[in-house]
Amino acid sequence: MHPELMLCPATGRVLTVISSVHEYVKDGKTMNLLHISVSLKNRNPNWDEMCFVKEKLLGDEMPAVQFHPPRSEYVNEHEHCLHIWASEDFSELWRRMGEKDYWRQK
Repeated sequence: MHPELMLCPATGRVLTVISSVHEYVKDGKTMNLLHISVSLKNRNPNWDEMCFVKEKLLGDEMPAVQFHPPRSEYVNEHEHCLHIWASEDFSELWRRMGEKDYWRQK
């Protein structure tokens, strides 16, 4: 987990990026969860900067998310850092969310 510096062409800002892979087991199968931290010294990364990093590391078609955990579980080790998460599971979830009945209230 060594920081990488990436220049975002859209904003001209140098971003500090750290990525790591975490394993978890789902239905007896070992899966990977990719965690990407993106930070700047003086402000939070903006949408264009987060999209740049996501597409640079994961490509255009891999779904990824930014979680909003319960406030009681916030971890803030860097004031201006945001996180991207990606997993093989997210592709299946994204496809199901596009199905006609997925959003129907139960």
